[in-house]
Amino acid sequence: MTRTVLFAGTTRDAGVSSLVTAFCRGFVGRGRTVAPFAALADAPISASVAPSVRTQALAARVTPERALSPVLRGPDGALTVDGEDLGVPDGYYDERWGKAREAAERAHAALAERFDLLVAASTDPLSEGVVDGPPLGSAELVRFADADVVLVADASDGGAFASLVGTLELLPDDLREQVRACALTRVPEGEAEALAPGVERFEAEIGLPICGLLPDLSSGTVEDAARAVGGDLTLPFVP
Repeated sequence: MTRTVLFAGTTRDAGVSSLVTAFCRGFVGRGRTVAPFAALADAPISASVAPSVRTQALAARVTPERALSPVLRGPDGALTVDGEDLGVPDGYYDERWGKAREAAERAHAALAERFDLLVAASTDPLSEGVVDGPPLGSAELVRFADADVVLVADASDGGAFASLVGTLELLPDDLREQVRACALTRVPEGEAEALAPGVERFEAEIGLPICGLLPDLSSGTVEDAARAVGGDLTLPFVP
């Protein structure tokens, strides 16, 4: 059964996109099939695939295709659904959002028949509601795809554990139940050991594993990042 995993940052700059790119390369290196997926993605008007998704697809050694990001939102807010320009939705209940969601669900179902794992990135915090385009934000992806969520916090400036706890406290119950693990990114070199007591306390009090203490994945090559993720990130719910 294909699983969908959403890596969701507790802040907008938690390094989630780089993490998903590295994860895609590392997972496919284990002889498995993986593809990135974005139900809704921002993209230039001329794009057929969102730029971030294209990068992640190439890391997974997958040919970029429209199904990976079936709904694109242009700089002016206009939606392109399966290549068709639908214009700018007029509010939350505009029927164009319904068409967009149907397209996203179809694309996800089709990809699930072809790949072992689908991986999504949310750079907008789940705790702040549907901020990347109602009603097709990352929260709705979790719901219709029954996605496993990994919360990701930036450890470079401190406060990462508080960021994780605060996000968990603010999530709706149904989304909180989908969170399977947490990870820290941008862990300064040599500080993983110093974070160990915090990890132990977090896991004991919150009941979720910290599945990875990761360096800054944007500073080297994709291969370097994939090796770091392969060695430092463990997702026990992904077979």
